[in-house]
Amino acid sequence: MTDVKVNEDKRATLRLLDQLDVLSMKPRERKRVIRSMMGQTRTKSRRNTASQKTITGQKFTPRTKRSKSRRRMLMGLTKQLSTKLKNDHRGVVGWSHHVPAAIAKTHQDGATVECNSIENKMHTGHSPSYFRKPLTIKQARALKRYGFRRRIARKHGKAVWRRATTRWIKDNVTLGQAGLIQNALVHNGETRKPNRWKVKVPARPFLGATQEDADAYLTEMAETALQRIRKA
Repeated sequence: MTDVKVNEDKRATLRLLDQLDVLSMKPRERKRVIRSMMGQTRTKSRRNTASQKTITGQKFTPRTKRSKSRRRMLMGLTKQLSTKLKNDHRGVVGWSHHVPAAIAKTHQDGATVECNSIENKMHTGHSPSYFRKPLTIKQARALKRYGFRRRIARKHGKAVWRRATTRWIKDNVTLGQAGLIQNALVHNGETRKPNRWKVKVPARPFLGATQEDADAYLTEMAETALQRIRKA
């Protein structure tokens, strides 16, 4: 007869026991713990960008030598992070709009993207300061003369497009956006095709949890389940 040896993985055994405890939790309790997990993940991601480190504690790959910007990367993205509870066993930490979500994915995983000068500044995270400057009254009036319209959403029915007021344009449109809009209006909706090139964006994984974090979350859920069982 052949002897068979079984090596016990204590860590895996503990995780299995924790999972069995979690299964006994009520849906309301699981939702509460999931909300806590999402909040911790969001907070840690913001700390990662503040310290310019990945989820494993490594420093972000620096910008190219050509860049003179000293601003910390991805800070604006993590400020927009939101949480959404899907059900009693799933929650999502991410972005409600597809644009910051796409930029975040590029930095999280790393990618080679084809872009123009403006898109390059969005992906690399160091757009010039003038792009974000507010418009003057004179500039807002000029954009209004070109026939700029804004989209107005309705609770019932389709959204409508109406001519924007000078005040609304000044308060809601930046100088960089105005340049793109004016270019499209002047050319009847067909913007001139700018030169495009490929930019390699290195991976800077700032969002997520390590295995240690996952184990801590699971332990927290198991402790919550045990407390309920003891009180019963």
